[in-house]
Amino acid sequence: MRWRALAAFICGSAALLGATPSAMAEDVTAAMPPGKTGDAQELGKSVSGVFVNAPVAQGGYAPDFMFRGFDNGGVILRDGVARGFGPGGVELAGVERTEFVKGVVSLLYGTTTSAFGAAANYILKKPEADYFLRGDASLGSFGFRRATLDLNTPLDPEKTLLFRGNLALQESKSFVDYVFNRGLYANPSVTKIFDNGDRLTLRGEANLSNSLTNFGLPTYLPSPLFLTLPRNLYAAVPANGGLRSNRYDASLRYEHAFNENWGATLVADYYRSLGAYGWLTGLGYAGGSEVSFGNGAHSFETVKNFDVQPSLKGKIETGPFTHNLFFGYERWSFDDSHKDEITAYSLGSINVFAPLYPGFVSYAAAQPASGIDSSWSNSAYAQDAIDIGPQVRLLLGGRYDYLASYQTIDDPTGALTGAQGSTASKGFFSKLTPRVGALMRPFENFSIHAGFGRSFIPNNGVRLEGGKLAPPEEDALYEIGARHSLFDKKLDVDLGVFDVTRDNVAALNPLNPTGFYSVVTGQQHSHGVEVGLGAQPTENLRLGLAATFLHAVVSRDSNTPSQAGSDLLGAPRRVFNLSANYNFDAEPLRGLSLSGNFYYASQTQATLPNTYGFVLPPKKMLSFSASYKLNDHVSVTLSGSNLTDGSNFSSTGVLLRGEPRTINMSASYKY
Repeated sequence: MRWRALAAFICGSAALLGATPSAMAEDVTAAMPPGKTGDAQELGKSVSGVFVNAPVAQGGYAPDFMFRGFDNGGVILRDGVARGFGPGGVELAGVERTEFVKGVVSLLYGTTTSAFGAAANYILKKPEADYFLRGDASLGSFGFRRATLDLNTPLDPEKTLLFRGNLALQESKSFVDYVFNRGLYANPSVTKIFDNGDRLTLRGEANLSNSLTNFGLPTYLPSPLFLTLPRNLYAAVPANGGLRSNRYDASLRYEHAFNENWGATLVADYYRSLGAYGWLTGLGYAGGSEVSFGNGAHSFETVKNFDVQPSLKGKIETGPFTHNLFFGYERWSFDDSHKDEITAYSLGSINVFAPLYPGFVSYAAAQPASGIDSSWSNSAYAQDAIDIGPQVRLLLGGRYDYLASYQTIDDPTGALTGAQGSTASKGFFSKLTPRVGALMRPFENFSIHAGFGRSFIPNNGVRLEGGKLAPPEEDALYEIGARHSLFDKKLDVDLGVFDVTRDNVAALNPLNPTGFYSVVTGQQHSHGVEVGLGAQPTENLRLGLAATFLHAVVSRDSNTPSQAGSDLLGAPRRVFNLSANYNFDAEPLRGLSLSGNFYYASQTQATLPNTYGFVLPPKKMLSFSASYKLNDHVSVTLSGSNLTDGSNFSSTGVLLRGEPRTINMSASYKY
């Protein structure tokens, strides 16, 4: 059976079998319902422990996931590699497919991903030996328009020099007043295949966007007030909220095979982003039906990241044991510089039921501030996956990180930080983190896996009041799971149990969620059970169930002791997803594919610390998709999400409403 309901567990088993994350393509891709590879929000629903907490950007084409009650920590994998702390985000026009890695998998192969597996692994589009041209045009609710182009061609008769280029144009509005997004994405890549089989791939990306962001609402609004607000309310200052972002990335990947057992890979990546955005120093609740803004602020930010990772992979035999070895080194550097200006006056407040916004924000007498956040790391990692016969594999690995961080803030008037003057701080941190796992196959279609691991993650870009330097985050994971295939592999049953602890976790300052500073909570803890069922009763019909039962809490907090025991924001205790897909293969409906999906997430807390009686109601989302392949070249798709038009509230430190009912239509052409 080629379709699986629980990609994450398959990832875990495959990794312990010695495959890199990017080598799990068949199983993981099969776990995603056909026709859904372009919308990551739909993909995430089909995997237990993975869900989208807040509305995603760009109509679902620039996603951000929650994993086991935690956000992704800003780290993503590209082709199985975490490239330092850039490039930030991903545009799915440049992605072939999406894999989800959790638990022990996220600790393998030297990645810096947190121990809870807070990452989606994006397998990037690469040049191929074929000639093809693919185009897609989409229209949808709230002014959504998107067009993509995917061109691939060999550049020489021998097909040893290959080119692929991807282009995406998008424009969308929103159900929230004033909010919009316009973007351009371009991604050229070239692959050279040498006579000895070596492969060199050069890849570039440019992602340019102009938008007005929905800041959400302050978490201190009273519950009855928030739940009755107009859906289209923009609770900020439109004249001050624009965002312009230009992101560029250049990467190199070189692969060399010494022989059938040993090979080396070099990955290098340089990322740079230039951004200008507006924000508010004091978004908060002012009593009654008033939301206050504080002063307006503009920031101009430059982020640079360089990462290089040489690695060596091989296999050796020692008597009855087979050792699958992996060694690597990583060097990355990260720089985030910002120049800020804060208005000399307050922007006032609005009545949320009759908002009157400032029509103009003056920075003529703005108060300046600036700062730099720099860090670098030298890291080495090693791993040995030991085969003890065909039924048992043991995994032993570790990573050593040496981190250095430097941060300065210059605030001559105190408008940014509340204290006049300059601060500078630096620190050096080091840690050896272990990773241990085991996989046993006592029967042909039954397997058990278990794992333990720790990770050590720098809190890059985190600014604390008083000029303090945020210590690195440290995570610990314990996990056990089993998988069983029944009825000639027509039914797969997956079960996983996990326990995750995170120390030194950075979060938005709850007193000012759109402000400059963060806070570092003491400790967060999540434990739970993940269940997955994948069934294929006929060749045409596929059914899936993904369920997650978890409890994620603040277990200790020295900054805000009252938060201890509070449920984490965006962490429902129960999540269920039911999916079905049917492909017609007989006339007159041959080429038609129908799919449906129902997603349920239980109530979540609105505030940290949790406020008695202020909980967000459960999310319930019904979606469908109908795709018809007219011929070998043309296909059309009609899809809809949140068909019941539920509110689907969420909280990420600010309160947000989910997207209303949306309908999208698209047409694709392949030549």
